[in-house]
Amino acid sequence: MSFDTFYRQEIVPELSRLEELRKAELKRVRFMWSSAVISLVLAFVLMTPPLVLLFLVISLLLYFFFFGFNRKRVDFKTEYKKVVVGKLAQFISPELSFTPNLFITEARYNASRIFLSDPDIYNGEDLVSGNIGKTHIEFCELHTKDRTQDSKGRTTYTTIFKGVFFIADFNKNFIGQTYVLSDFSERFMGTFGKWLQNANFMRPDVVHLENTEFEKYFAVYSSDQVEARYILSPSFMERLLEFRKKSNVNVQFSFVDNHLYIAMPMHKNLFEPSLRKSVMNPEAVQGFYEDLLFCTSVVNELDLNTRIWTKE
Repeated sequence: MSFDTFYRQEIVPELSRLEELRKAELKRVRFMWSSAVISLVLAFVLMTPPLVLLFLVISLLLYFFFFGFNRKRVDFKTEYKKVVVGKLAQFISPELSFTPNLFITEARYNASRIFLSDPDIYNGEDLVSGNIGKTHIEFCELHTKDRTQDSKGRTTYTTIFKGVFFIADFNKNFIGQTYVLSDFSERFMGTFGKWLQNANFMRPDVVHLENTEFEKYFAVYSSDQVEARYILSPSFMERLLEFRKKSNVNVQFSFVDNHLYIAMPMHKNLFEPSLRKSVMNPEAVQGFYEDLLFCTSVVNELDLNTRIWTKE
């Protein structure tokens, strides 16, 4: 089935109901913001707390009169994601499922050891999981932060990672840990950067490979030099390099416990429908589909369904 046919048959019949949900939620949000702004203006202009309180009570009564009191009200964005993004995921592969409010656990994120500091704040959403061919995958959006406090007790939050975090069953068996990380030092600091890379104290030993272009983009560390070369065959290095160029972000990889972990930094929320724009616009659905395709393309781009020897 083509995407256009799928869109007409599976997505379009759901859009009218979702558009009504969007309009109703937009009205509620606008009412609440208007009430809050007017209350603040009254507070500054009148400087009379009883009148401000009276206005808030009236606003609350009007809210219940127009919108009712319904704790089980369907959230537009969650419902849109379940219906539209969920169907898109299954269009890509019937064995994929999409859950808006779930994400990869912190334990699995830490197991990758792509980021050496355990986050103080760990949030995520939009979990996609299941099989593409022979390969089991999981990915979601994550935002992890480090919390620091200065001598005056002021707290600062620094982003460790924000983007798509991807886990796949790798198609080769291995025992050690190998890390393929974006190499900032050699690209921007030349010989001194290479010295810093070799003097690394936080990772296993550096692995020098024969692909000079690959080494311009990535620094490779491994607990087993032989195993690293087994994982990073010449053809697989080319695939990783091509994926890095296509994604155009500082993508990081780790190979731990027979799994491939990928961290792809991104600033935008991939599957977030706009409350202000009509859902009847097919371009929005096309955009979500392309984002899903990009994430799931890892399996084909890296040829993960090709099983090597005993790996089934």
